[in-house]
Amino acid sequence: NAFHCSTAISACDATGGWPLALSLLAEMPLWRLQCDIVSWGAALQCCSKSSQWSKAVCLLGLATKLNLPLNDILWNTGISACNQGSQWQMALGFLRDMPTALLQSDGITFGAAVGAGAKSG
Repeated sequence: NAFHCSTAISACDATGGWPLALSLLAEMPLWRLQCDIVSWGAALQCCSKSSQWSKAVCLLGLATKLNLPLNDILWNTGISACNQGSQWQMALGFLRDMPTALLQSDGITFGAAVGAGAKSG
């Protein structure tokens, strides 16, 4: 079921298995499993922790296009991924777009955005 698939995606986080995480996420609909915020968040986190910032940003963009119910945790993970890749402009763009997405920023959001700017020099 979707719970077990999301758990498997989360397990990829510990092993740096972001390709497997993305593959599992992509195959969930083929198995007639609903991709929910938990499965998307697990895949996003896996990409972020594996320094695959561009993959994480693509996932967040795709989730937005699919009208998935995003939350501040997913958004913060996207900003953190930008931080990992020293993509400060993109991090600030996500920060700017939070109110439009009806999301509220917090200390984690600002810390990740500032961290991205600090890494860029």
